[in-house]
Amino acid sequence: MSNTWVIFGATGQQGGAVVRALLQDTTLSKSITVRAAVRNPAAPTAKPLHDLGCEVVRADLDDKDSLHAAFEGASGVFLVTSNNIDEQYYKREFQQGKNAADASVESGVQKIIFSTLPGVRTITNGHLTKVVHFDVKHDIEQYIRQLPIASSFIALGSFMQNFINILPPRDAGDGTFAIKASMPSSTVFPLIDATDSGRVVAQMVKAFDDLRSRTIYVAAQLNTLDEIAASIGKANAKTVKYMQISPEEFLAPLPKPMAEDFGEFARYLSEYGYFGPETNTLPLGEFGQLTSYEEFLKENDYMTL
Repeated sequence: MSNTWVIFGATGQQGGAVVRALLQDTTLSKSITVRAAVRNPAAPTAKPLHDLGCEVVRADLDDKDSLHAAFEGASGVFLVTSNNIDEQYYKREFQQGKNAADASVESGVQKIIFSTLPGVRTITNGHLTKVVHFDVKHDIEQYIRQLPIASSFIALGSFMQNFINILPPRDAGDGTFAIKASMPSSTVFPLIDATDSGRVVAQMVKAFDDLRSRTIYVAAQLNTLDEIAASIGKANAKTVKYMQISPEEFLAPLPKPMAEDFGEFARYLSEYGYFGPETNTLPLGEFGQLTSYEEFLKENDYMTL
């Protein structure tokens, strides 16, 4: 069997970073073949993958036949799952993760690395049950763990990019800017540049045998919302503050399933911590120096400021 790794999410932030990191690693680029798994290899979003020179194959997580074809002759799979949050979110994403895991076993794949997240239901003893975008990944992880395939797991902190794309500073109308959410300003976020996720996965591929069955928690640093706002302001020479607003105001623009998820997620972050009660003590930098938030801000413009 060739040493081929199939990478899901290859047109997205995380999977794309993994593809690039594997191809750019001087050791791995000589010893493995990178196979990018995408829904449509002919789509414009897949062109950069073709340009990188890796294999690009069709793989639809809803279509097990396509997964069997994508896994032919492969030795490893990096799996990341993502969906829009709606009424069918949990059922759809869990089935997709199950399809990929089952097809890996059925196709003779030897190794799988899954991008997981903490189980909020478990950590909160069932008090918070609607944070499906975390719980579904935790449940896929538990499913993979009981399969006859060597597995390891990566749990990433909050992408630094989220404070550009999801919670950006908004003009407060008085010459200052505000990040608005319903969490207390002291809420801690473990931050990671999405690009660094690829570098960490590349190291996990190298050290896979030593990491079997482990979950690797990854973040460059821990910052409160106040600290995040201050860092953005300093980097852009603007006054940026965090402003706590009511849950009702924070969630009002969102569809009901997303509002339920994000509402409980905000409570989870402030009451339990992103990775749970051990957030502040976990070894988050196991694979060397990662991009700091200050370095990230120097390279990424906040166009709204």
